[in-house]
Amino acid sequence: MYLRNLGIEARKRPMTDRCLVHLATIALSLGVATADPSTPLTEAEAVALGLSRPGVDEMLAGEIDLARSDAVTAGLLPNPIAAYAREQTFGGADATAEDYAWLLQKFDLSGRRGLRVEAAQRRVEATEDDVRSRRLGLGARIKLRFYDVLQRQRRAEALRQWAERLAVVAERIARRAAAGDAAQYDRQRAEREHAAAVARWSVEEAALARAREQLAALLSEQPPPPNTPAVVGNLMPTTPPPALDGILERLPLRPDLRALEATAAAAELQGRASARWWLPEIEISAGLKSVETNDERLNGFIASGAIPLPLLNRDQDDAMRAAAEAQVARSRRRVELAEATGEVRGIHAQVLRLTDAARRARGAGNGEWRALAQVAEAAYHGGEGSILELVDAYRAQLDAELQIVDLEWRARRARIELDRLTGEYPS
Repeated sequence: MYLRNLGIEARKRPMTDRCLVHLATIALSLGVATADPSTPLTEAEAVALGLSRPGVDEMLAGEIDLARSDAVTAGLLPNPIAAYAREQTFGGADATAEDYAWLLQKFDLSGRRGLRVEAAQRRVEATEDDVRSRRLGLGARIKLRFYDVLQRQRRAEALRQWAERLAVVAERIARRAAAGDAAQYDRQRAEREHAAAVARWSVEEAALARAREQLAALLSEQPPPPNTPAVVGNLMPTTPPPALDGILERLPLRPDLRALEATAAAAELQGRASARWWLPEIEISAGLKSVETNDERLNGFIASGAIPLPLLNRDQDDAMRAAAEAQVARSRRRVELAEATGEVRGIHAQVLRLTDAARRARGAGNGEWRALAQVAEAAYHGGEGSILELVDAYRAQLDAELQIVDLEWRARRARIELDRLTGEYPS
């Protein structure tokens, strides 16, 4: 017998006490602490905690700073070069010494620097949109973990109530069997059903503990506290999704698609700068010259100019790279927009159908199964039903509750995915 395998004699204690002790022992062995009801974790708090982690903020801000530093570099003028040279000859009366001091500066007359600065600024915009997209993705991941914990809590609670209900039934049947009013088979069947219920509940509590750890890993870089608070909220979406036409109209404004558009624009500007190879930078230098002989020193000035001849290097590599980068970015945007459009249409229909199915199941099915369980319980205790019918009624009520939780969880997941695809925080 199940209880005897645990070292507990069934006839020495009431069944209810032994079952409750066993349930509490399982919870403690799994290390699942009861959450403080005064400090539950809401969806908004979870997202705020996850997105405000120092590591996340520093990483995303650092990527933007890198892009901005490239924009600053593109706009910097080359530093002037100061140079000095001395030439001296020895030879009696013909000895001379010449000193040269000059400054050299490069000038861009083609406007390429301005185009490159504008291209770098477009890349900053692309990085900012990419960071927004990644924050949206992280927010969606946090919400998926949050609602995973919530649905695990709901499932664990349903299984706990089922186990406690079977514990009460097993206690009653044990008393009747001791008095000779019930068969020993009924007592053994009730105890085995209770053992199976406790096992399912313990498995679900283990899954809940894992889900809480996964959520905590997204909310903090430190290990979670021993008493991790429970999460609270509505598992099923409380508001209908926006109209499909409006979603599709705003879809091109999704941050990752805007980032690709900005990347293509930056590449085109870089290509325009490379196309001005025919007017390279010129170098101008000016300075002083001093010649010293045996009798006197003569002073004057020097000036020079230089321009590279674009005969071999015409920035062909930069032009090809810029053209290819623009083509890749625009092609990726077109492909991803088409894929996103199809995904949004499908997931929008899925959200509507799953939400409707969950609402109908919650409104009808669970109440009917609860009523049938009460009828089966009254029939059994009145001697008109069997233990199999009673256990089957209890199991049917549990399955109905778990099915409702599963439908609501599927609807929530679909809604989170829909909002992620549209570039919106899940609601």
